[in-house]
Amino acid sequence: MGVEPTTRALLGWDALQGAIHTLSQDGVPVDMVPVPGFPDATRAERAEGSWIVQVFEEGDSATFFSVIPDGGISPVRFALDAFSVPDSAPPIRPLRLMGSDRSGGWVVEERAPWRVWHISASRDTRHPRLLSGSEVLFDRASAVGFPTAPVAPVSILPLDQGHLYELAHLGGDERLLALFDDEGCLARVTLIDVALGFLASDPERRLLLGVRDIGIQELVLYGWQWSEDSSSNSREGAKP
Repeated sequence: MGVEPTTRALLGWDALQGAIHTLSQDGVPVDMVPVPGFPDATRAERAEGSWIVQVFEEGDSATFFSVIPDGGISPVRFALDAFSVPDSAPPIRPLRLMGSDRSGGWVVEERAPWRVWHISASRDTRHPRLLSGSEVLFDRASAVGFPTAPVAPVSILPLDQGHLYELAHLGGDERLLALFDDEGCLARVTLIDVALGFLASDPERRLLLGVRDIGIQELVLYGWQWSEDSSSNSREGAKP
C-alpha cells in the first residue's frame, strides 16, 4: 500500500491481477492501471513516483527486486548479485523488501547479521546501497544482550532524522530498536523487553504507531525527541 501525496488517495498493488488500484480516502475504487510482466510479485512498497517490488521466479528459485516508475515504463531490475558486501563479510542471507520512504525501498536480511540495503526510486541508480551501519548491527545487538536467534525483522520506518529499524526475538518479548542516521551510520541500539511492533511513522509530528501485547493487544502512539547523545547502546522499558 501507498499514499498519493497530492490527493492523499490510497494506492494498492494487486499481485494477482498485476495492477495498481487507486482508492479514495473512503476506500472507494477510482482507478486501476495494469502493470504487465510482474504477476509473481510477493511484496510491493510505494516510493515517490515509483513502486519497489519483490518478485519470486519459481523456475529459477530466485528473488529479484525491481523499481517500476509510474506508468510501468523502463523498470529497473536488481538480481541478488547486485547486493554487494565486502569480500570478508558473511554471505548474503535471504532478503526481504520491507518498508519505504519517499526516495526508495528498504531490503533486509531475514536472518543474522540483518544487513540493510536501500533501493533508490530513481532509474539512474545502478546498485542498491548497503547501509554501512548495518554491518556492525549484529555486534552492537549482541553487546546489549539481544538474542541472535530466532529473530525476525519487524519494520523500517522513516523519522525526521534517519530511520528506525526494529527486530523481534521470536522466543520472547525482546525487541531491538536500531537508529540509523541520514548517512546510514548506526547511531544507537536500544533493547526493550516489551512485545511491541511499530507499524507506521509520522516524521513531521514525530509519532510512531505500534501494536503492543500486554495480555491484550492495543494500538499505541509513541512520540520521540532528540537528545545530545544518541550514539550509544541501552536497555530500557517502553512507555507511550
